[in-house]
Amino acid sequence: MKKDVIVAGVGGQGVLSACRLIADAGLRQGLAVKTVETRGMAQRGGPVCAHVRLSDSVVHSAVIPVGKVDLILAIEPVEGLRYLHALRHKGHLLANVEPFDVLGESLDRDQVMDDLRLAPHCTLLSASSIAREAGSPRSTNVVMLGAAATQLPMDICHFEEALRARFKAKGDAVTASALAAFHAGFGVCGGDEPPIP
Repeated sequence: MKKDVIVAGVGGQGVLSACRLIADAGLRQGLAVKTVETRGMAQRGGPVCAHVRLSDSVVHSAVIPVGKVDLILAIEPVEGLRYLHALRHKGHLLANVEPFDVLGESLDRDQVMDDLRLAPHCTLLSASSIAREAGSPRSTNVVMLGAAATQLPMDICHFEEALRARFKAKGDAVTASALAAFHAGFGVCGGDEPPIP
């Protein structure tokens, strides 16, 4: 078993946090994990991409070859488009439909959505809206993580453990909010939404 994932977005969206949470859940599952991150020139608003490779055998390289990506997790839809060429034949694109407004840049949202739908296996969701409804407007990345969990080889308990470990220092309320956002994304993408402990 192997699963190669690209997490794409812009600075300030929690791309690297989502990458680390996937990696942590993979390690908790007992998988071999490799990650590599790239950042754009701007800390906030610049392109950010992370590769996560999960396997039940040795992973030799952190970089996923073009055409071998199983899942693109696009927290920012335009950044999802940037990596469409990297998907394998039956790879899946999971994209947030709400673009990140970079310096007031105006995007043709309909064109972006039409372009995303060109991916043969594409799921679009309003992750930013779901995060707001879950009471955690800054947790779009965690909603997307929950949605991705339905397609990753880790048990949901390992994602929950990774989230608790990541947010523990921020207190119980923040941790509960992150878990709520995760379960909201998980439920929207067809996962059984268990009660939040």
